[in-house]
Amino acid sequence: VWFFFLSSSRCVMFGWPSGAAPLVLLALTSALGVAAGWVHGRGQPGARQRILGFCWAQAVVALPFWVWAFVNCVRYGFDLGVVSFACVLAALALVLRELRAGSELSSRRRRLATAAATFVSVNYWLGVMIVVASYPERGVLLAYFIVAALWWTAAAVGGSRLPQAEEKQDKMPAAIVGQPA
Repeated sequence: VWFFFLSSSRCVMFGWPSGAAPLVLLALTSALGVAAGWVHGRGQPGARQRILGFCWAQAVVALPFWVWAFVNCVRYGFDLGVVSFACVLAALALVLRELRAGSELSSRRRRLATAAATFVSVNYWLGVMIVVASYPERGVLLAYFIVAALWWTAAAVGGSRLPQAEEKQDKMPAAIVGQPA
């Protein structure tokens, strides 16, 4: 994602400073994502409602940024966002598929969603470091990278705290443990 924004000091859209358009897009998609999560989660039990809200909020944000990263790849060269956002979308699709099948969220899927959001977060923190080191005059761009990095860091932390099904491990029933053979 960061390559496109570093390629010029002005965004072609409305003549805004570099970083302004994606910052606005992040705000709009965040609001739409929360609304989509609310719509898809209403009427569901509490834990399921939180998981659906989490998934839809991230998916609505990730999709347009994946498209943006893909366009950057075609126009300017490789953009790591095309991989990181695809990972988020794939992980969320797996979580939603698991929920649609009537299952509880498994710890494996929860960890996958957390890892994918962490991947995007790390990508943005990398962008922060590059802008600070090489383009300190681009304050709006830096603000965008910091806000996006914090957004995805919060998504990763939120993902790690999603309610999950209890893992079925080879546990001895409590009635058997401690009884003489």
